[in-house]
Amino acid sequence: MRRYLEVQLQRDLKRKTVVLTGPRQVGKTTLARQLMAYHEAAQYLNWDVASDRAILARQSWNPRRACSCSMTFTRCPAGNPG
Repeated sequence: MRRYLEVQLQRDLKRKTVVLTGPRQVGKTTLARQLMAYHEAAQYLNWDVASDRAILARQSWNPRRACSCSMTFTRCPAGNPG
């Protein structure tokens, strides 16, 4: 499925790192993986993975990568169903 943001994100990925954020279950991972298919040396980082979070916090991702797709997940406040 082609997402409405895909064309803009493809343009942005030619110039910079893109960070996808949003609520749970909206398709962030799916979109990131679709975008990565166009970039042979893509790097996927997930904020929910401690080692990936450390890379993001240190800003130490691989600069030789063609693009970096970084994912962050927002969490719902306690008591607020997601």
